[in-house]
Amino acid sequence: MRLIKFLHQRMGFDVLAWESGLYDVQLTQAAMRSGGDPVAAAQAGILLVWSATEEVRPLFAYVKASQSTARPLDLVGFDMQMNAVEASAHLAADLRSLAGALRDPLLRQRASELVERVIAAHEHLFARSELMRQIELDSVRAQASGKALAPPPNERVTAWEGSPAAKLAGRSEDLEALEQATDGLLAMLRAQRGAFLQVRSGRQIGFLERVLKNLRGNDRNSYDNERPDRPGETAASTLLNEDWNRRDALNAANLRWLIEEGYPNRRIIVWAHNAHLMNAYYAANVKHVHVEPQTGGREPTGVAMRKWLGDAVYTIGMTAYDGEDGWGAAKPVAPAPEGTLEWRLHQLHKPYVFLDLRALAASPEHRLLGPQSLRIDQYREDSLSDVTRPFDAIFFIDHMAPAVPIRAAHP
Repeated sequence: MRLIKFLHQRMGFDVLAWESGLYDVQLTQAAMRSGGDPVAAAQAGILLVWSATEEVRPLFAYVKASQSTARPLDLVGFDMQMNAVEASAHLAADLRSLAGALRDPLLRQRASELVERVIAAHEHLFARSELMRQIELDSVRAQASGKALAPPPNERVTAWEGSPAAKLAGRSEDLEALEQATDGLLAMLRAQRGAFLQVRSGRQIGFLERVLKNLRGNDRNSYDNERPDRPGETAASTLLNEDWNRRDALNAANLRWLIEEGYPNRRIIVWAHNAHLMNAYYAANVKHVHVEPQTGGREPTGVAMRKWLGDAVYTIGMTAYDGEDGWGAAKPVAPAPEGTLEWRLHQLHKPYVFLDLRALAASPEHRLLGPQSLRIDQYREDSLSDVTRPFDAIFFIDHMAPAVPIRAAHP
C-alpha cells in the first residue's frame, strides 16, 4: 500500500496493472468508478489471492477514492487468463454487441456466426474452470460472512461431473472450433477495419483483438489441463512448460499493448509474482533459475519486457528471511541459510530493507556482487552467477506474516 501510494503520489505512476485477466480487470475498473464497495469491485476482476485479502483492502479503498480526483489511479489487468466469475458472460455480450452493430448485413451475419462459434466452444472448454472459480468466490464470501458454504465444494464438483455439461468439457473438437473461429474473427477485424471503426473506436477494437488472442491461449491451456489423453510425467512437464510460456508470452504482448495503445504516455506499475517479472529463466525442470536461457525451460514476461524496454523497466523482487507465507492456510518459511542474500540482510536487524541492485551493479567490487543465493520462488534458494540480473531491486521483509483473508465487510 505505502509503495503504491508513493509511486502514485510522488513518482507520477497512475496505472496499476495486475496479474489478473486483461478483460476481467476492466470490470473492476468500471465498478471502481461507480458506487458500491471497493472490495466487491476488486473481486469483480482481480484474483482473489489479492482481492480477498485484508492487507490489500486499504489499497482498494485508496483506488476508489482516487477516481474522483484529477489524477485517478486506474486499474488494468495484463494476464491472458480469465479469472473472474462474470468475465465469460460479459465477453459473450460484448462480442455479440460488436457483431450486431455492424452496418453491412452480410458482414454482420458472418461476424455473428463466428462469435457464436467462439462462445459455444469457450463454454465447453472452460466449463470446469468456471465452476471452480465460482466455488472459490462463494467460499471467500461465505468465510467473510462467517457462514458455512453449502453445499460443500466437493459435492458441487461431484454433481457437475455427473451432469451433461461435464460430458462436453475438454473436447479436442471444441479447441479446433475455437481456434478456427477466433482466427476468423481476428482476420475479419484486420480486413474489414473500416467497417468495425464505424461502430467502435480503434482502442476498443485493439482491446478486443488482444482479448481474442488471450481467449485462444487461455482455452488451449485449459484443454491441456483437462484433456483425457494427457501425457505421462515427462511429456506432461514439457506440456506444462509450453502452457506457461504461452501465458507469459501473451502477458508480455498484453503489457506492450497497454503501454503503446491502451495507456500511452502513462507510467504503469505492474503487480505480479516474482517468477513472472524476473529477468531470468527457469530450467526445464522448473527447480532452478538461471540468468541465461535454458533449453526446454521457461521465459518469463520480465525477460520480454527487458528486451523491449531495457532500463526503462525497474523491477522490484520480494523476498524474506523467515516467517509464514500463504493465503488462508499459512506455511512456514524456514530461516534463510547462512551466506544467502537474505541471511546477509537479516544481519542488519531491520524489519524491511530496500536494496537497489542496479546501483550495486555500478560498483563491480561490491561484496554483495558475484555468485550468490537468492530466494525468488517459493522461498527456494537459487544460486545465481549475477544477483543483479533477475531484479533491479529487492524489497526484503525480515519476518514474513501470512495474508489474512477478509473476514467481514467493513463499513
